[in-house]
Amino acid sequence: MRQAGRYLPEFQEVRAQHDFFTVCQTPELACQAMGLKVEMAAGIWTLMGYMIQGGGSSTMAKARSWLYKYPEDSHKLLQLITDVVVDYLVMQVKAGAQIAFPKGATMNSLKILAKDPSYKVIGLDWTVDPVEARKQLGPNVTLQGNMDPCAMYSSQDEIVDHAHKMVSNFGKTRYIANFGHGILPDTPIPSMEAFIKGVHSA
Repeated sequence: MRQAGRYLPEFQEVRAQHDFFTVCQTPELACQAMGLKVEMAAGIWTLMGYMIQGGGSSTMAKARSWLYKYPEDSHKLLQLITDVVVDYLVMQVKAGAQIAFPKGATMNSLKILAKDPSYKVIGLDWTVDPVEARKQLGPNVTLQGNMDPCAMYSSQDEIVDHAHKMVSNFGKTRYIANFGHGILPDTPIPSMEAFIKGVHSA
């Protein structure tokens, strides 16, 4: 729910009347606010870092120091978090999740992913060249991406052009037009409409 539509007006309307935990604990409200059924599981290191830091950090200095000070405990904690995240993801699949994706795939990791036939869809950010990605991954993997969310602050005509070129570069076979990262909070709705128009025009 948080990831799927937190910036959309429909979700904001529900949140304006109810606090987050009330929405989470009330099925009727959760369904109303849910939108697309998208969930997330944070990465193992991210979760450990937040636990040790007590919040987000650009350097994760406390967490990194912890690795050196308490190497054995670090391994134990990472394993505990791994077990919990794996159990959570397995439950998501059992509940009907049809797509699971790792965030942060770079060109180097694409070579690794290309060797594993179990990956059916791979999302790319705006730093990845679609032609090179297709070359690395082959014709049988579906690619998703890779519009820069910041490009949504261009003029509507420019957004249409960006989206059109993106689809043309990826091709229409085994491709899902999308962003290379989450949409930004104050992205104008007309910009989203321009993005969709550009995709459909390709």
